[in-house]
Amino acid sequence: MKKFESVDVLAALQSIMEQNTGFYQDDLKIDRDTLTEAAEGRDPNGKTFLWLSRPSGTQCNPERLVLMGGTASHNTWRHFAEQTPSDRILAYAVELSGVEGGKVRGDLYELDYPQYAAYIQKAADPVESVRVTYPDGQTEKIPYQEFRRMDMRPFKDAEILYESKHPEQLQALLSQNHADRVRQGRPADLQAHVQDLRDGLVYHEAVRLTAAIAERRQPDSLDKAFFAAEISPHFTQLATSRDYDRLLACLPYRGRGKQLSHRPNHSGLYLFVHKDEARDRPAKHPPARKQSIKAKLEAPAPKQEAKAARPKDREAAL
Repeated sequence: MKKFESVDVLAALQSIMEQNTGFYQDDLKIDRDTLTEAAEGRDPNGKTFLWLSRPSGTQCNPERLVLMGGTASHNTWRHFAEQTPSDRILAYAVELSGVEGGKVRGDLYELDYPQYAAYIQKAADPVESVRVTYPDGQTEKIPYQEFRRMDMRPFKDAEILYESKHPEQLQALLSQNHADRVRQGRPADLQAHVQDLRDGLVYHEAVRLTAAIAERRQPDSLDKAFFAAEISPHFTQLATSRDYDRLLACLPYRGRGKQLSHRPNHSGLYLFVHKDEARDRPAKHPPARKQSIKAKLEAPAPKQEAKAARPKDREAAL
């Protein structure tokens, strides 16, 4: 598990999102408001969130609610794994430490989203009731199933707190999750991680395209000489010209046997693969990135082996 310590949380999530979310990037504005409010708040139990980026949008929820079965947060975090398993989803635990110099600071922990979705399905404690605190200070406890059927307008200005069936058990689970992250987290470089995510974006698209081409039974270009597969719309939203070059380098076809182009009467961009190409080979990983001049300058100089002393030097030492 990669850990990114004491980072500018909002800037970090922005950088991560830009490697994966092609549509509905404005979702992050809601996440920013949520995290900023929590970082400025005094509730020590409201500082841990789960955040994910998917091809169409982002999601940010308190870990406490995600681990409370039946809540919208819990259902949402399970939904994407169950309904869109082929989507590339980047997930992180966010532990806020506060606001420093106008920036929300905290630690990020990279999560394996499919694994975590399966975990919350088994570990979650069911929500039992909702405690509502009205602006005048009056409180009301409502069974959760009844609350779900109610008109939400009367609760517009109220503070709503979801309560689990076994609160002590839920708190123990949250504490254990934090301890596990601290124990398993390995400090990593955020900038390098973002570059790896960019490589992952390209490779994931290459894998998807090679699978789509392999499934075609007949050439489907107008001249019947090429198999065609559409480039993911979210990839075209994010990709630079360099990303397209790297994508072509990942595809297991000869240079003349592949090309990117548009189709008549179709929107979008397509990969065309000649019918004579072998279509059963897997995608290749992106070629290694060249180290930037700045990185080379900042890298420590390699240690040089000590030269053997000349005979007269050794004698002098004696």
